[in-house]
Amino acid sequence: MKQLIALLGTSIVLVTVPLMAADSFETNPGYINFEKYVGMHAEESKVEVQLKGPLLRLAASIVEAQNEDVSNLISSVELVLVHVYEVTEDNREQFAESVANIADNLIDQNWEQLVTVKDGVENVAVFANMPSDEAIVVSVASGEEAVFINIVGNVAIEALADLGKQLNIPQLDKIGQMLEES
Repeated sequence: MKQLIALLGTSIVLVTVPLMAADSFETNPGYINFEKYVGMHAEESKVEVQLKGPLLRLAASIVEAQNEDVSNLISSVELVLVHVYEVTEDNREQFAESVANIADNLIDQNWEQLVTVKDGVENVAVFANMPSDEAIVVSVASGEEAVFINIVGNVAIEALADLGKQLNIPQLDKIGQMLEES
């Protein structure tokens, strides 16, 4: 009976500790809850990517033989969130306001604004939680899509394009290229 209780207790700990740790990113100062700004739930997005620590570490171990630098970059990331929403004439203004609201909030929290594009067609903002490089936020309202990206972890800004290529996130690859050009 004691062995059964010990086994049950161990099983509970093994199941609950990873579950508790999985949501610990929400307390990280680099985490941004986009739903708060976008006014839509993540389930309403046409693309939703949520890569957390364990999966990122697995990806890093797979890539390690091919490119150790990229493997180190991926393993230093705790969370990658990507939400892509369809933009229509009915919600275009809402998404433009969302990008502006996210920018205002990050500026208030002393994040560094790296890229801003407001040309009537695109509304792009890229921020880094500097100087620690512990997070990057990208928000884009352009054409037929609104893209919101949050990377939490020790992120080397100059390596964004490589991270986008390795994780197959074309929007991140494009932002990395924009940063290289600026």
